[in-house]
Amino acid sequence: MSKRSGLRSTALIISFAMPAGALVLLAMISSGAFDPGGFVFTYQTLIAGVIAIAAALIGGAFIMHQVRAAERLEEDRRVRTFRGARAGLAATLHEIVDYNWACTSELDRLYRLVRADLIDVASVEASFPPIPRGVVADLRELVALGSEQEAAAFEHLLSVMQISGARLRLVREAGRGGRPPLRYFELRRRLIDCAELDATASRLFDFARGRCGCPAPNASVDEVSSALARQHCDNQFTLEAMALLRSTALGSE
Repeated sequence: MSKRSGLRSTALIISFAMPAGALVLLAMISSGAFDPGGFVFTYQTLIAGVIAIAAALIGGAFIMHQVRAAERLEEDRRVRTFRGARAGLAATLHEIVDYNWACTSELDRLYRLVRADLIDVASVEASFPPIPRGVVADLRELVALGSEQEAAAFEHLLSVMQISGARLRLVREAGRGGRPPLRYFELRRRLIDCAELDATASRLFDFARGRCGCPAPNASVDEVSSALARQHCDNQFTLEAMALLRSTALGSE
């Protein structure tokens, strides 16, 4: 029996019990078997306590009803707001993919300028786009409004994007202001970061279109490898990044 049906049954019993008790009391008074004045005088403290308890129960029930009504309204508001945010999720994911594509293209350009395992940072200027601010705000809203699993997925996507952006900023600043020059292998690691972001965003498209539930946050090695193949970078660059990804994955097992 559900909680709501149980409350209805209790209310029904009380609605019958109270009139029945009143009728019995009136019958006892009319027959002289019950002296109201003497009873009240004898048990006045007990009666006052019962009345106080009854008043507290009635007041508590009223407050609980208001609390539940407020919770239902808040949950309804959350669901509606989340639906609205989810309706724009596909556009947000496309923005992430476009941003990631621009970063990947710049990494590919830098790879082609590699000289003797070092980039000549004095003559090469790295230019990566900033993370779109609207995307960050959209993902934060989805984290705040989604269920536990949904919030975990969007939180992970936001984390992957911000970490990738921070590491690309270090690539741009390599060799300047006393910083060490950029090593060749770092380009491959940053390409893997971009592929992980692409894989993490891409696996949420079906959820954005309402075709499935929210997937688990972390992209698999195979999904990241497939994302590497989609980057359309220099073939040797892609193969080296794939080999590094596989060796890193095997080392962590």
